[in-house]
This record gives sequence, structure tokens and C-alpha cells, in this order.
Amino acid sequence: MSRTIVSIDIASSKIVCLIAQLDKDGFLFIKGASLLESNGIQNGNIINIKVATQVIIKTLSKAEKMFGKNINDVSININGNKLKSKTLTTKQHFKTSKTINKNMVMSMSEDLVEELDKSGKRIVHLVPLEFNLDGTKTTNPFGTQVKTMETKLHVFYTDKNKIDNISNCFKKISLSVRNVIFDGFASALSVLNNYEMENGVLVIDVGAGNSSFSVINNNRFIFGNSIPVAGDIITNDIANIIGVSYTVAEKVKVLNTNLYLDPVEETEMIKIDIDGEETYRAAENKKKIINDIFRSRIEEIIELILGILDKKGLLDTFGSIVITGGTANVPGLDNYISKIFGIKTRIGRPENFAVSQGINENEMKNPSYATSIGILKFIKYFNEKKDFEDYRNGIGGITGRIISFLTKIFTS
Repeated sequence: MSRTIVSIDIASSKIVCLIAQLDKDGFLFIKGASLLESNGIQNGNIINIKVATQVIIKTLSKAEKMFGKNINDVSININGNKLKSKTLTTKQHFKTSKTINKNMVMSMSEDLVEELDKSGKRIVHLVPLEFNLDGTKTTNPFGTQVKTMETKLHVFYTDKNKIDNISNCFKKISLSVRNVIFDGFASALSVLNNYEMENGVLVIDVGAGNSSFSVINNNRFIFGNSIPVAGDIITNDIANIIGVSYTVAEKVKVLNTNLYLDPVEETEMIKIDIDGEETYRAAENKKKIINDIFRSRIEEIIELILGILDKKGLLDTFGSIVITGGTANVPGLDNYISKIFGIKTRIGRPENFAVSQGINENEMKNPSYATSIGILKFIKYFNEKKDFEDYRNGIGGITGRIISFLTKIFTS
């Protein structure tokens, strides 16, 4: 029997809804899809619940019409500010030897969730990185008799109010939120291969309002965060420098940014349909201006992210970079980053899914769909690989506490 799952990617520039089915073998089949321009959302935060809710309703309705049925629950992403990613260590001593079981580990995680709840925080992902059992390190403690268990955990959390604002949009339309997933983690699930997940990779999703990033190492999500430097800032820079509106600047950016161009080609004039005074002014500029603006901002994004990871002591946990998100569509971006930073880089595109008639599969493989397809992959992986039968992942009063607790995130 197939299982219906739904993802909604809530971003500053767009809202994407995908309705898919998992067959008995766990294959992902997308049967409903819609994308609408976002409104009421800024830098990952809902600033107007009424307006944001209206866009969500329209996006969802369009996907439901294609799917042919109404849906009751969704899984969503979270990004923007107020996200925290920390490694914590807990230690338990027992008077007599104890055999470690799932309930003991789950109880320990529940204590941590409760502690953060009291301080107005809400856990989004809770990942065990390593167990130290009487001085012996392992990734699978179950069945071992010990007197001391030390557990290293990656805790990804945010302010309770941030999640409440998102959940209120769905309460208004009587939808249950089953899962909340950090979009940087979702994107990683969507675009990475097994070698990258095992050996360490930095995934950067450059969207419109935010650049979310995750470090995956040894098949685990070990760090994630988001910075407010992304595609919108590049567009604003273009608008200010060549003296046009944001709308025209976005069009100029999409049509003319190309990091494969050589110095001679960059002296060519900007190509854009002439339909008014603004576009005429834009077309008087050379492509080099646009490329230079893009280069400087991309370098800033990578430098900021590497700086954060350097402070966390994580620069040696990955050997390559995968760039995804809408901005990853710029030709030559991966080669440019590899050249400037000396780190092997590629463009990440969603893979390993099928689509029904009426949905463009090539469009779904565009980097801009990495988060929405990644949310579906999150549900797929946790459905197949969860270690705890009582595993829960959701929002407080809707479906329980937000816990993502696996011995391994991607593989059992």
C-alpha cells in the first residue's frame, strides 16, 4: 500500500508544495506540484500571517487539484535567523551495570527537550554523534552493559515563537504539521551521494532571502545554520548600481550572469527585452558589471560560512562543497568557487524520484527544488530507517515534540 506525503517549502521568494506517494519499496513518486510567488515572509520569518496563509492555501489547492485528493497533514521547512546548532555532551552513571536499550537513550533525549522547552526553545533535530561506554567509543550502544554512558549530541533548535508563527498559518486552514525540517538539512538529503555523506561535505543552499548550510559527516548532520546574505541582496546590488527597480534587476541577473564568460565576452552589453526606460538604462551596461557584483557577493557568502565553521572547529570535517538552491543555476558558479577557495565544488540537483504525467521532471531536478524534494526524502528516510518505534517529529500541541533521534541519520 502506498503512503501519501506532502512537503511545503516556505521561502522568501516562493512557496512550493509537492504531494508524493511512497510505494511499498519506498520509491518516491511525485503526483502533485505547485509553485507560487511568496508573500508575507521575509528572511525565513512570517511577518504577515494572514497574507502568508493565503499564499499557502493557493499553493496547496493547486497541488491538490493535480493530485486529485485533499490532504490532511504536511511537512515543512524552517530557515532564517534564531537557529542554533550545538554539540552537547550528557553523562549518566549507574550504581550497577545496566544494559543500554532504546528507552534509556530516548529518556535522556526527552530530558534535554524538556530543559530547552523551559527556556523558550524548541528542538528541531536531535542527532546522536557518538556514545562513550565505560571509555569505549561507539555509534551503536544498544545491548551493551555499562556503568557509565557518555553521549555526544548535535542539537539543532530555535525559538518557540518562530515555530509557533509557522504552525499558526496551518492551524488556520485545519492542517496538521507532521514534521519541521531545517531546509539546509533537507537540501542535503535531496542532492548528496553516499560518498559525500560518509566522507564529509558542506552543503550550501543559496536561496533568495537566506543561505542555509549544513555539514554532513559520517552519515550524520553535525552542524547547520543560515545567514541573511543570498540572492535578494545580489539583486538589490544590481538595482542600486545600474539604477533600476528590483524587478528589472532580477531579470538582468537571471538573463546575464554567467561566470564562464571570458574578459572579451564580459564587455558585451547586457541583453534584456526593451520595454521601458528602466530596461533601456539596464541594457546600456556591460555584462562584467553584473558578473562582478555576483562574484563579490558569492565570495562573501562562502567566506562568512567558512568563518562560522572555522570558529566551531569544523573546517576539517568536509572535503567538498555542494551548492544548491535557485542561485546555483548561474553558469560556472561551481568552477568559480573551486578556483577561488581551493575546495572541490559541484552543483547539487535533486535525484532519485519519479513524477506523474503533467509534471516536468527536468524542472523538478532544478536546484531550486532541493528543499521541497528534500523534505519528502526526510520523511522517506525516517520512515525506513528510524531506530525508535515511538519516534516523534512535529510541533508541540499538534503532533508532539520535535525530535529527530537516530543512531544514524541516513543509514541504519
